[in-house]
Order: sequence, then structure tokens, then C-alpha cells
Amino acid sequence: MSIELRQSTAVDVLFGPFLDETNGKDAETGLTITQAEVRLSKNGGNMAQKSEATSLVHDELGHYVCKLNGTDTNTLGTLKVMVHESGALSVWEWFSVINQNDWDSKYSTDKLQVDLIQMGGVAQSATDLKDFADAGYDPSTDKVNGVKLVDTTTANSDMVGTDSAALATEVAKIPKSDGTSSWNATALGAIQSESNDALVAYDPPTKTELDSAVSPLATTTELNKVPKSDGTTVWNATAQTTIQTKATAALNSYDPPTKTEMDSGHSSLATSTELGKVPKSDASVSWNVTALGAINAEVDTALNTAIPGAPTADSVNQRVKAIDVLSEASGNGDLAAILTDTNEAQGKLPTNKFMGSSDAADHDSDLAGTVIDAANTELAAVPTTTGSLRQMIQFAFTWIRNKKTVTSTTEKVFKEDASTQLGSATLSDDSTTFTKGEMS
Repeated sequence: MSIELRQSTAVDVLFGPFLDETNGKDAETGLTITQAEVRLSKNGGNMAQKSEATSLVHDELGHYVCKLNGTDTNTLGTLKVMVHESGALSVWEWFSVINQNDWDSKYSTDKLQVDLIQMGGVAQSATDLKDFADAGYDPSTDKVNGVKLVDTTTANSDMVGTDSAALATEVAKIPKSDGTSSWNATALGAIQSESNDALVAYDPPTKTELDSAVSPLATTTELNKVPKSDGTTVWNATAQTTIQTKATAALNSYDPPTKTEMDSGHSSLATSTELGKVPKSDASVSWNVTALGAINAEVDTALNTAIPGAPTADSVNQRVKAIDVLSEASGNGDLAAILTDTNEAQGKLPTNKFMGSSDAADHDSDLAGTVIDAANTELAAVPTTTGSLRQMIQFAFTWIRNKKTVTSTTEKVFKEDASTQLGSATLSDDSTTFTKGEMS
């Protein structure tokens, strides 16, 4: 469908799309399209460049704004605009140039001009029309073809309500009432007659019929059986008695277990004798004697059992056996050689108060006086792995002797006064692994 343009009027038209000539789909948005490249054909005439001198300007998506002036649109009929720009496919558009009155009446506020040119195939002039208007219509001379004219007419009796009397009669039959008009008497009488007939024909139900219809519903006796109680109504006596009777019967039928039956049911549970076998100890309960004796017996048996010929690698038995081998003659004299080397080393030590004397008695005296018998100073904190041997031994003694507390998350050791904390370690248990943190 062509686009309508107003004759001899400048206009901007959107022209495109310009697509890439290679793939036929990519929009060409950077073309330079000059006046000479825009070709026009007016109503089938030879092509020529457009009269308006402005080059086309890209709008969007490969569409360009093309300006046309009054010269470009001065010819009524078809107007074909064509552009074949290098790099793009050819683009053209059809327009229809229409006269200004037609365009303004369709697209603006003007009225379409419809001047009377002929009547009955006869050309008319403004003078002819004026004479007709001045003289008026003459039925004797001004005839309309196809219409039969008569000079007189008779009354039309086949259409009800066309005369005043008949119309008033029909309207009077319509019921109406407002502030000034009363109901139509005929209509009102008809309505009342119909109402009377309906009331006379109505056969209301008798009491017997009503009682029969109501009988399936709950009676007062049945409603009284429903338990209810609120601020003003007490429980229904019959219902309450029934509930109490049912509750009493349930309690009377209940057979509680006897002591013998309960003892029998509990017999499979742990007795005090069995519980007494469980090792336990806390601030108020000592170790179970039987369990402790059994543990001691098991330890004694393990210690007194001969080490097998091939103990498990890195086990206690394997370590003890290795030491035992060193002390035996079959150990190639390793332990004896070590003792010999140690004695030789002692003889070469320099003489001083602690290590310098070659006299064994002097060594013992210095060791007892300087180290073993010297008074200790209580540890101020838990020693680290870089502490002295004396501190490590003292902490081991403190750990064995002094007060300790253990919760599910923390283990604490206290100083001599049993109230000052020396150190603590965190504890955790995820049901698979128990973890004790470093004491600090």
C-alpha cells in the first residue's frame, strides 16, 4: 500500500531499510546518500534526482530520513523514490500524491469539498440552484421519478395508535403511579383480580402436615442430650450422667500391673549388682572394687606374659625386647660397650663443683646438693617445648599431684593453692573422635 503525500508540500519520509548487499540481513547504518543518489519518478515519468538538496540522515536500524520539498511532490498520482547505494541492496518506496483538500480532510481538520455539478445528468450552475431555492418546490412541475403523487389522501385506519383517541386508549392501559398520577383503574383492577385468584387458590399446610414435615428434625428431647455449658447454661444432666457412666466403666475395666508383673518386666534391666561392676569415680564415688580388681588382674597378666618371639612392630613388647637384646650376651656387647664409653667420658670431664671431680662420691654429693635436694619454685605457667628439663619434670609432677577439673569442653590444672589456674586445654567430641587440645 502506498503512502499518501499532500500535493506541493514539503515532507520528511522514513526510507529503508538499507541492508548489506553480501548477506542481505545486516543493517547499513553509516551510508552517505546525497541528493543526486535519490531518484524520483513522478506518475510514471523519467527518473531524476530529487529537488530537495539535503543528504539522507540515518535514524535507526538502517532507516534514513529523506527530505522532499514542494517541487518533489507537485505532481498528482504515483511517486516512486529509489536509491541504490554502493555496499547496500537497492531500496525503493511508492507514494501517492493527492490534492490538498483530500489530504487535509483525511489527515487534518478541513472538510471535503462536494460541490453540486449535475442533477439528473443535467449540468447545474449556482444560478439554477438559487432559482430553485427562491421559488420553492412545485409538486405540479418538480416531479421525482419513481414516486407517485396524489392531490388528496384518506384516513389510514389500518395502523393502531395513529389517531389521538386510539392512542390515548392504549396508553391508559399501562399501569403507572407517581406523585401526580394515580394507577390506571383498568390495569389496577386486573392486577387485583389476579392477586385474589392466586390467594384463593393457595392451599396452606395444616398443623398435621407441618408436624409431619418437622418430625425428622431434632426434638427438644434429642437436643437435651447434647452436652453444653456456658456462662448461663449448665451441662445437660442426661448427657453428663452418660459421660460419667462411661468414664467409670473404663476406669473399672482398667487392670493395672501388679508388683510381681512389674518386677518381672524390670528383670531384664541392669540390677544394682550389674551396675556395681561398672568402673566409676568422681568426687563422691570411689572405683568399684570388683571392677578395679579385675582391671589390675588383667594388667598383671599382661605384664607377666612372655614376649612372643616376633612381637608386633613398634609395640611396647617390641621396644622392651630390643632393650632386652642389648643387655644380653647375644647383643654383641652393645650395652657393655656403651657403659665402657661412658666411664671413659667421665674420666675426661673437667674438674668443677658438679661435673669436674672424677670421684663418684663427689659427683653424687654435688648432684644431690645442687639439683636433687634444691628447693623448687612453683611454676608460673605451663612450660613450652623449649623450656628446661627441670620445668618439664616439675609440670609432670604438678599434673599428677595438683587439683584438676574437667568439663565437656575444658580441662584445667591448678596451682598449689587449688584455686589459681596454672593452665587449661580444650576438649571436643563429635561422637567419632575425642580431641584434647594443647595445655597452655
